[in-house]
Amino acid sequence: MRRFVCLLAGVLLVVPSLGSDDPKGYDGAVVWDDALQGEWRHVGYMLNGNVIKEEGGVWTYRNGKETISQDGRQLSERRYVVHPSSRLGRMDCVETSGKTWRSIYRIEGDNLLMSSGPLGGERPRSLEDKNLWVFVFKRVK
Repeated sequence: MRRFVCLLAGVLLVVPSLGSDDPKGYDGAVVWDDALQGEWRHVGYMLNGNVIKEEGGVWTYRNGKETISQDGRQLSERRYVVHPSSRLGRMDCVETSGKTWRSIYRIEGDNLLMSSGPLGGERPRSLEDKNLWVFVFKRVK
């Protein structure tokens, strides 16, 4: 009996550490939105309808990889998976730690609006939610 309990304890400690790096529910499939592909310059934020202008870096989306760079230096790189829709797309970006940014986005011509919940937290429901910071991007041509 003692041997069984030790074996069970070992399995319960080891199995969770063997988890996948893929976001839950994606079965390892990489999906990307062709309209999102390319380079986007961060130009500001919106909060409760107020626009706050702020020049930022360039965010590049290409083949399931998001790269953020500023002044020619790469600041970060992570994998992403999207579920595009005509109204409001959903995106999950996976950090190297395995935690996920759950975001929503909308593309309007050469403008991209995007917002995320807290790292590892819930996805925002709407870009118009109160007290929600929305990133504003312009497509780099």
